[in-house]
Amino acid sequence: MAAARPPYHEPPPDTIDDAELIIDQTAPPQKSPIQRPLPFAGPGRAPAAPPAPPRPAPPPKPPTPYGEETAAPQRSPLVPDIPTVAESGLPGFSSVTWFGLLGPANTPRAVVERVNAELNKALQLPEIQARFVQMGFEPAGGTAAEFAATIRRDAQKWSKVIQDAHVKPE
Repeated sequence: MAAARPPYHEPPPDTIDDAELIIDQTAPPQKSPIQRPLPFAGPGRAPAAPPAPPRPAPPPKPPTPYGEETAAPQRSPLVPDIPTVAESGLPGFSSVTWFGLLGPANTPRAVVERVNAELNKALQLPEIQARFVQMGFEPAGGTAAEFAATIRRDAQKWSKVIQDAHVKPE
């Protein structure tokens, strides 16, 4: 009976460029999508690095000559040392990502107000705020009317940008 060979059959390469990094091991039980081996890993082999999980907001960095800015209309409390695009010489520039809840048309006002009140309460919980900040978002609440105004304002703004740039669907 032949003896089992070690994973590397040749002496180690002289440089990292010559190396093939494969780790022979028994795959652990799967607990989450991040721990699943990639398809090319093969039976009994796991990739050297699993897929990266979402990253929290980066810590503030010193200014670079390449112009690192935030697109929000005001500086972010998550990275207060990074200026806005407007502060860097493009006045009026603002591009903000937002998330919100929408319901069916003609939802009774009492239901909208109740959902809005509960959502605003949840957004005040320290663990919820910490999770949003960890994902790089600034948690905010507000009224249904304020959210409707945001949607109208952004629809008008981005419609004009699309028309002025002659963007066509493909």
